[in-house]
Formats: sequence, structure tokens, C-alpha cells
Amino acid sequence: MDFQAQLLNPPLMTNFTPWIRPTLLGPFVTTWGFVTLTTLTFGVHVATLGHYDDWLLAMLSVSMFAGLVVTSLIASDVFLLQRKMRQLPTGISVWMSSLLAPVGIWFAWHLLGFGDGSVPSAVFHIAAPIVLVPFTLRWLFGRAC
Repeated sequence: MDFQAQLLNPPLMTNFTPWIRPTLLGPFVTTWGFVTLTTLTFGVHVATLGHYDDWLLAMLSVSMFAGLVVTSLIASDVFLLQRKMRQLPTGISVWMSSLLAPVGIWFAWHLLGFGDGSVPSAVFHIAAPIVLVPFTLRWLFGRAC
């Protein structure tokens, strides 16, 4: 099969490991790394391991956040694949988008704030970046169908 035929009819993906492993691990690596780095920098007394419980509580809370990011990444991939807009990312593109998604969401929250104080505004300002940032990253780092 020549190169042009491969571009027009790409082979069917049968092994999802190159896509799912980085998608599941990337947000956890980023959030756990930031929490550990922040705790070591600002809060842990190395000799006594003080504030260990603070680190553990922070790890649990960012794990829930990372789970939301993973869910949003998978939903974005399924949506883009279903609409035949993008293929499932693999290689460095899936790692970059998965690792950058939590950082992008935190950055969007910093820029947008949390609304004007009303509940609908707060829900929108919190939920919109969780949906839009992973979708945008998958769009930017993905390959066209």
C-alpha cells in the first residue's frame, strides 16, 4: 500500500494502550507532582516529617480533581473521534495534552475567577474550564482524521 492510500485509509487502531495509559496517568502525574513539590518546598519539616497529614489530604483532593480531568479527556477524545474531527492521540501528543490539562485548567480558573458570587455563575466558571481546556488541548495536539 502506498503512502497516499495510507493517508486516505488509515489502519484501524486495535491497541488502545498508547492512548489510554497516558490519558489515565498524565493528570495524576502533574497534580501529584505539584502537591509533592509544594509540600516539600513550603510545608514539610524533613527531620520530623511534619505536615505529612497535610500532604496526604492534598493528594486525596487533587486525585479527585485529576479524575475529573481524565474523564474530560476521554469524553473529548470520544467526541472528536465520533465526529471524525481527530484521531485518538498517541505518542508525545497524548502525553503533552494529558500533562498540560490540569495546568491549563488551573490557569483558566486564575484568569476567569469563580464568578460573581451566584451559584450558576460559580458552577459555570468552575465547570467550563474542566470541559473546554482538555477539549482544546486534544484538538491542538491531535491528528486530523
